[in-house]
Amino acid sequence: HTVKPIALKRYNIYKRNSREYTLIHTYNFGDVVHMEVGAMMVGRIFNLHGSGGICKGVEKGTVPSVTGLTLNEAKNAITAAGFNVGRVDYDWSSSIDKGYVMYQQYQANSLLDKGTSIDILVSKGEEPEPEPPAPPEEEDTETEGE
Repeated sequence: HTVKPIALKRYNIYKRNSREYTLIHTYNFGDVVHMEVGAMMVGRIFNLHGSGGICKGVEKGTVPSVTGLTLNEAKNAITAAGFNVGRVDYDWSSSIDKGYVMYQQYQANSLLDKGTSIDILVSKGEEPEPEPPAPPEEEDTETEGE
């Protein structure tokens, strides 16, 4: 976002940006300055300066594609990629064979925090045809004395 030059002539406030810096003492790189620049009247940068550590964030992993795999293959792929197998549900499918994964909660190849649970849906195969209703019992139409 930029400010038009005409606004700079008319309104003096638009000439200043907000600048904040943080000095980080590192073991491997020595002192490092982290500089942030923000436009005035748009947002404000606020850093808490003080002693504290810098730590690595949660490691990300690539979500494996498990649709079309058997349930056991899918479980192995999910855990091998650093994730947990979440809820496993089952449903009928006319196009996916019984025991194969037909849906996964997160899109394949997306990045996700390792350790996240991934739910999957497994095919129960084709839904069986409902049994036809039993024919009604015939009533005895004979009358006495005939």
